[in-house]
Amino acid sequence: MEFEVPAYREPFGATHLSASSGTQPIDEYILKLLLRKEYKMNFPFGARPRAGQIVQEIADHALGLHDYSPIYGRKEGLGLPEAVRYGLTEYMNYQPRQWDDGKDLEEYDCFKEYLGEMAKHAVDGLNEYFGDGEIEGEFQRWHKDDRLDVPIMLYQDYAGDGKQIDLKCSFPLRNPVKKD
Repeated sequence: MEFEVPAYREPFGATHLSASSGTQPIDEYILKLLLRKEYKMNFPFGARPRAGQIVQEIADHALGLHDYSPIYGRKEGLGLPEAVRYGLTEYMNYQPRQWDDGKDLEEYDCFKEYLGEMAKHAVDGLNEYFGDGEIEGEFQRWHKDDRLDVPIMLYQDYAGDGKQIDLKCSFPLRNPVKKD
């Protein structure tokens, strides 16, 4: 997609918006831009979002949607057991944060137990939702809204046959609040 970046955005490197930035507070948005641009830093990542990514990677490999390209389409899937082995291996590469009194390490150890089962439910749910229809995996898409001066970049987890869905994972909470 061809577009011209307004001059006031160039110093920040803000050449586009993302779908998630629509609900992000402006101060957080500016802080992230400054951290990335000036200090080459990202916001810290945790075991919870990484586990969610791994569930999607397992589902993608099981369904043949890993490294999806709209040109080549869906590949042959690995099968769920092989995809789970792949995902667990990837998850083991995550290094838990050290500055949170062990919370991230505790969550990291806990979530390992849930990845395979959650991925199975994801694959079953996607197959039920899309039925016999074609499923497209995640790839970069662009949307231009005339009310904005830059386009919106988005990644839909799964789409096809006029349907779209985002995969969301809800892992157990550490020391949940009790109602009593």
